This record gives sequence, C-alpha cells and structure tokens, in this order.
Amino acid sequence: MADDLAARVSELLGYAVERGHAGDTAEVQRAADILLSIDAEALALGDPAITRNLLDAATAVLNAGDFQRGEALMHKGITALSSNPGASKVDLIVPFHNLIALYDQVQAHERASALAGTLGAIVEELDEPLTAKAATVLMRMGKMYEDSGRLAPALVMYRPVHVFMMADPNLASDTVVVWAGKYMQTLLAAGRFDEVRSVGYQVLESAPDNTRIEFLAIIAEAANRAGDAVANEEALDRAVVLAERLEDSAALTSRGQIAAGAVYHNLAVHYLGQHRRDNYPRGQALLRREIAILLATGRGGSAEHAGAVGQLAVLTEVSGDLENAERLYIESIDTYDGAADTPAAEFADYLTDLGMLRLRRGRAAEAVAPFQRALQLRDASADRQADATSNLATAFFDAGDLSAASSQYNRAIDLRFAAVG
Repeated sequence: MADDLAARVSELLGYAVERGHAGDTAEVQRAADILLSIDAEALALGDPAITRNLLDAATAVLNAGDFQRGEALMHKGITALSSNPGASKVDLIVPFHNLIALYDQVQAHERASALAGTLGAIVEELDEPLTAKAATVLMRMGKMYEDSGRLAPALVMYRPVHVFMMADPNLASDTVVVWAGKYMQTLLAAGRFDEVRSVGYQVLESAPDNTRIEFLAIIAEAANRAGDAVANEEALDRAVVLAERLEDSAALTSRGQIAAGAVYHNLAVHYLGQHRRDNYPRGQALLRREIAILLATGRGGSAEHAGAVGQLAVLTEVSGDLENAERLYIESIDTYDGAADTPAAEFADYLTDLGMLRLRRGRAAEAVAPFQRALQLRDASADRQADATSNLATAFFDAGDLSAASSQYNRAIDLRFAAVG
C-alpha cells in the first residue's frame, strides 16, 4: 500500500512537471487535484519522501500559475510532515520557507509573518543536524532579518547554521572561516559578547594568519564591550604580535593590513585607558606602525589618519614630550581640516586637547583659537556646549581678556542650567 502511494505520488510529480513544461495547465491542475485527494493519514504515516515529492509537485503547480492549488498542496505537505513520526523538524524548514516566499510574492505579508514566527519557534528548539538545503534556507532568512535590523530572530536562524558549518567535514575551510567571521560580527552587534569569544576561539586556529588578526580583533572588541580589560588586552596582544610578524615578513594581505592597523591602534588606546605608563613607548610605536600602514595603503589624509596622529599626540603628551605632542596635535588638526570624512566630535576633541596643552604650557592666548573652533564643532547638547564654552572662558581669562572671559563663563553657566532643566 505504501509502495503504491509512493509510486503514485512520484508518477503525478513527473506528470505535473512534464505537462507544465509543455504549457498544459489543465493537466497540471488535474494532477494537483488527484494529489490533493490523497488521504492525509496515509501521507502522515508513510515515508516522508512521499510528502517531499508532493511538495515538489506543488512547486510545479505554482510554476503553472495556479496559486490556489499550489498553496493547498504546500499546506497538505507541511501538515503531513508535522505529524509524521518518521519526519524531523529539519524536514519542515524548506517547505515552510517556500510557503513564506510564496506569501511574500503575492503580497500576503501577514500570512508570511505569522508563518515565519512559527518557523522561528521550530528552529529555536532544533537539536538535530541540518541538511545543506535547510542550512542555505536558514542562512538566507537570517540575513533577511539582519538586514532589517532584527538581530534576535537573525541569530535564531544562524545558530543551527553555525553548528552545521562546524560539523560538516566536506565544507571548504575558507567557507567556514568566512561564515565564522560573519557570525561573530552579528553576535557582536547583538551584544552577545561571551558567544563572540566562544565562536572566535573555536575557529581561530583553523583560520589563515591574516584572518586570525581580524578574529582576534573581534574577540578583543567583545571583551572590551563586556568590560573585561584583561581579556581585551590578551586578545589584542596576540593579534599585534601576529600582525607585527606578518608585517615584518611582508606577509600581510591588503585586508590584513587594515586589521593590523586597527589592532595596533586599539592596543595603544588600551594602554592609555588603563594608565599603563610602562607601555606608553610601545603604544607610540604601534601608532607609528598604524600611520605607516595608512600612508602605504592610500589612506593618508583621511580622518582615520588624523585620528591616529591625534592619538599619538595624546600618548606623547602623557609621556612628557610636550613639544612633540603639540606638533602632532597640529598635524592631526591639519589632516582633519583636509579630510572629506571628518567626524565633528572627534575633531573637536583633539582641538580641545591642543588648547588644554597650550594652557598648561602658559600660552593661554594661543589656546583661544582651538577652543573657539572646538566650540563651533560641538553638537547641540547643552553639556558638551557648556564644557567647550568653559574651556574658552578659561583661555580668555588666563590670556588677560576679562571681558571675553566673563561673557563665556556666563554663557557656560546658562548652558549648565539648561542641561539640568
């Protein structure tokens, strides 16, 4: 009986496909009606492959332009698989996706959304291996969610894909590495910092050297955002040691150079933030390496270049070399001035640093200009405006211009009250 059912469905599938290619819609519809009349219980108790053939026939019916019969066949197949003891949850993934795609195609978005929610619940409880087709479907759906900013459902779809990627020995290693990087970035964006580090260390040793720098940078960023300064430094230090070795042996790829510059910068900033004075000289050397990479890769004159020089100025200042620090601040500011991608807040920070340095060096009159420029660049928030105005007032006062200082102090006070109100 089961063999008869399997043969009948297979025959009707072949017939529907053949008649569809011939443009014989009436015969395709006749095959669909026969398939729809099959006993639901027989399908649910039979080999799941029979139902998969019925679902393939639904595709042929839809291709022939019959939405109503095609939709009905898809529902019949999904219902049969859902109650079939020989089928798994994985068997439902592709048919669910196909029906969702169908509803989206005919603008039945509410139905598509409801069905996607049901599929999400199935996937969330999934504890069995995916097929390659199911993995492709879930990856596609995860990207759709991610592109729309819905990271939680995207990660529901991505979790079993990651398990599949890590377990399949037939996948090319570069495919797995690309996937891992993508998955880590999505986890990072979603604030799943522990999972970023878990995934990163899972794939780290199998990644090429240049890619390992990127992975360690992502791991470090996850640790940093989680407030784990020790783990952040450990990952950055590993990345920097590897990047220096590859750079010194001319083995950095163009992408590796970008990653190397980033980890050089981040470790130097980490030293500064942790007040690691013994490491300031190393931090300065790393920033010089970053700047050299930026110049060598055509990114000289960018805001990124300006920021690296500005950060070097900060480390140089706290190391006590005020003359060179001022020179570097001026170089950074000049670079920001000429860059097309300058962020106003970042530029204002380094202008403020230059003004503060000149105040400390007893040259208040020369601090006025950078403070004025910083005030012009500050955003509309009363707190930031008040800070910038207060700095400017201090410069005027120390320079002996009491009238201008009084005016700016009064303005700063008004802004403070506005911030409180």
